[in-house]
Amino acid sequence: MKKILFGITCLFASMVVMPNVYAATEVTSAGTLATAISELHGQDGTVKITSGFTADEMITIQDVQGSITIDLNGQKIDRNGGTTVFDIKKSNVTFKDSTGKGSIEHTGNGGAIYADSNSTVTIESGTYKGGIMAWGDKATINIKGGTIEATGFAVAGNGKYTTNSTITISGGTLTSTGTAAIYQPQSGTLTVTNGNITGKVGIVARQGNVKVTGGKITANGDAGTKDRVGDAKTAEGGYVEVPLGVAVVVDNTESAYPNTAKVEITGGTFDTTDTPVASFGKIASDIVVKGGKFNKKVETMYVAEGLTQTASGNVIAETEDENALDNVPKTGSSLPIALIGLLGLATLAGAYSLKLAYARK
Repeated sequence: MKKILFGITCLFASMVVMPNVYAATEVTSAGTLATAISELHGQDGTVKITSGFTADEMITIQDVQGSITIDLNGQKIDRNGGTTVFDIKKSNVTFKDSTGKGSIEHTGNGGAIYADSNSTVTIESGTYKGGIMAWGDKATINIKGGTIEATGFAVAGNGKYTTNSTITISGGTLTSTGTAAIYQPQSGTLTVTNGNITGKVGIVARQGNVKVTGGKITANGDAGTKDRVGDAKTAEGGYVEVPLGVAVVVDNTESAYPNTAKVEITGGTFDTTDTPVASFGKIASDIVVKGGKFNKKVETMYVAEGLTQTASGNVIAETEDENALDNVPKTGSSLPIALIGLLGLATLAGAYSLKLAYARK
């Protein structure tokens, strides 16, 4: 009887601690996706796409309790019309692809995913064509991996309509073939710690705080040319144009935005066809460079006090010797081996001398 009771107790215990992971309904449409999410009953769980489909309408995920993970599972979800494929509102959704072939694609001019007000969108893996946008108040985007491709912005905010956003790029590949890879016209923070970011311009900021500590930013636009980025306008009513081929551009000339942008660069690799950084509208301190490696000269006014840029492109302290490490023997070099050999011979010689001394007594 005790064994039976023990077995029943273990069964109930396993049911209590078992995570509520969705596995019942096959997700083959926007409707079955909504059903799958509802069957999680507000608990954390994963929804797996079992067959790709085309969304006739925008897929809205709203007011969902718990954290949802959507596994693309090698399938494609696409849409041609409208603004975006997914709109996430007041929910926490992670997108991933467990097979490496899954994608969310807007085949028109819209985006792949909107992180709307009070929502968090995390990208772990998969391919997203059309870009990802922070939209509304307190939208959060975390790019940890995956591939984001767009003719427009790979990641962007929405000007004065997006407030207090948080965007963190810690991995993945972000590519724009037509404009800036990342556009920050909204208030909030943008942090880049890793990842590969490529566009005609790397980052254009008109509001908020931008911090770059790592990753690689490539700006491949034609040096010496300018183009419109976003909807900022001049006093005469024309669109503001920014220089192409620049890794980070701060444009504080837009009077329609209540705040300005500030950029701090402490690390990362920058490959540009034009000057690495440029600021317009306010003062040089809108951009402060405290570290990083650049393939072109950073204008002195942007380099933090006490720092300098070396011939190899690194921004370092003026008192630091960039070549000092070159004088330190590398692991596996002949110098330490030779030293070890000499020490060994000296030790053997000393031992032999002691042996002779004792032998003479």
